Amino acid sequence: MKMAIFTDLHLGIKQDDSSWHEVALNWCDSMVSTLKQKGVRDIVFLGDFFHNRNTICVDTLNVTSKFLKKLSDFNLHMILGNHDLYYKKEYTTSAVNIFDGFPNIKIYQTPEYMTVGSKRLLFCGWGYNLMDYKADILFTHAEISTFKYNETQVCEEGYHCSELLKNYNIVYTGHFHLRQTRKYKNGEVRYVGNPFQMDFSDEHDKKGFDILDTDTGEREFVENTISPKFVRIKLSDLIKMDLDIIPNIIKNSYFKLIVDRDINTDDINTLFGLINGCRPRSSNHEYSNRGTIMRDDSGEIQVESFQIVDAIQEYITMMEIPEKNDILKYAIDLFYRADKK
Repeated sequence: MKMAIFTDLHLGIKQDDSSWHEVALNWCDSMVSTLKQKGVRDIVFLGDFFHNRNTICVDTLNVTSKFLKKLSDFNLHMILGNHDLYYKKEYTTSAVNIFDGFPNIKIYQTPEYMTVGSKRLLFCGWGYNLMDYKADILFTHAEISTFKYNETQVCEEGYHCSELLKNYNIVYTGHFHLRQTRKYKNGEVRYVGNPFQMDFSDEHDKKGFDILDTDTGEREFVENTISPKFVRIKLSDLIKMDLDIIPNIIKNSYFKLIVDRDINTDDINTLFGLINGCRPRSSNHEYSNRGTIMRDDSGEIQVESFQIVDAIQEYITMMEIPEKNDILKYAIDLFYRADKK
């Protein structure tokens, strides 16, 4: 049996921005086309279907209806992520409960086993003790130590791979958005990652979904090649690039120019005219510590800047507060929403 696996859709991101609804629907069309070609009928979703755990915009609900109709020919197995739960430690009040009763959707509010051929599968969402169960293949939404939250921060809490692989041969999990895999002699632990890039933390990460053969354990990664990407380029690198390739890099991207060398205001305005002519979804810039910008009257302004996300991470990491990881993710998400405006 082959099962498609994706996770962390986060419908409603960027304050329910309709352009991100479009991204989700277009990607879903692409996945459905691939699965029909390959004859795959079962899909496992590893949690965080919606982004906002407290309220859901009506427009986002309408997009949800369109999204699920596209999956109506598949058996959809859904476990709960932390963003799906209204209460921290109560698993029956969930946004995805509105899907209850859909003939093709199975929602796993509590841990539940399934036997496929000779393999025992466990579907176990956020908050349950994974060490209380055993199976050949685990589908979950969890924090696992030493895996990366993002490009700069590593998880220091949660489960250890050595513990999990005593109870499971293959672990598939959602929660962290970067695609990551650890292979050992006795098994494999894999973060599937979100299906498309959602912020600059995803910049260099390949996105998509997996197809797992439950009999053999073999998997296939189907890369997302259609969704927009987040792109940061230093000014010093941009001016060295072949002019023919720049439009392909910038088009349909969320583009940020890192100003790391001196440039006057007229030149930067001209440059952004050319950049916007390449049709990015959005474009802005920030200054590196080495960057300066020159006034038209040749008076020099020293620009003192830094990576704001790095500063947020460093500050919150130093704080002695509960739920530090959730607060960090919320603060970074809030920054990117404000940055987009």
